Amino acid sequence: MKKSIFIALCIMFMGYADGDNLWENEMSLGANYRAGNTEKSLYTLNIKRESYSNESDWLHGFYGEQGETGGEKTEGLVRARTEYRVRFSNPAYFASVIAQGLHDSIRGIRLRTQLGPNLGIYVMNNGILKLDVAAGFNATYDRGIQDSAQYTGYRFSANFNWDFNEWASSYAQIEISGNVEEPMEDYYGWLVFGLKSGLLDSASLFAELRNDYDNMPDVLGSEQNDLLITLGLMYDF
Repeated sequence: MKKSIFIALCIMFMGYADGDNLWENEMSLGANYRAGNTEKSLYTLNIKRESYSNESDWLHGFYGEQGETGGEKTEGLVRARTEYRVRFSNPAYFASVIAQGLHDSIRGIRLRTQLGPNLGIYVMNNGILKLDVAAGFNATYDRGIQDSAQYTGYRFSANFNWDFNEWASSYAQIEISGNVEEPMEDYYGWLVFGLKSGLLDSASLFAELRNDYDNMPDVLGSEQNDLLITLGLMYDF
């Protein structure tokens, strides 16, 4: 797993040989800590590296969680993805290829990888509001605690950003994936909603609600829904 994380980070920070593309880089750190009857901590790291032009877009992302209870590791989640989008003659429309991987120790997902094409549209993209939606199919490899499976999956995603002013903005992301053979039983996804308020030119405070859902978790007795609220610091570079 450590090797796959290293490869994902290398992909994210590779340069793209196109002088017309400007990279937007963002890193956020969040933490929760509780002491008293139970000592519990949870730390999050989120890195984004994105580039947009009228011809093509690159989107890379890495998100990780690590938690401890009573000094022992009890939580661990890693999600990494990279997506390359090619714009059509009307730049509001695009075709893309996405590769992403997930490790979730709480739900017993040792490794879930997805690779496949998408078609999408920028519904709004005016510098203040940005909304894009995409859908597609992918080859999925899913390895749990005991078994592994390969299947054709479906994917739907939406990304939203709203810049209220120079210092404040909100963002939201949703993704739903599943097995095309059991679309109403074997499905999973996640939702993120956040608010960002600037402190300095490149540093901001953020509050974020993140919800992960798996309709068929591998670990017996684990909850389908997992909600996390995080406060932290975000840095643009």
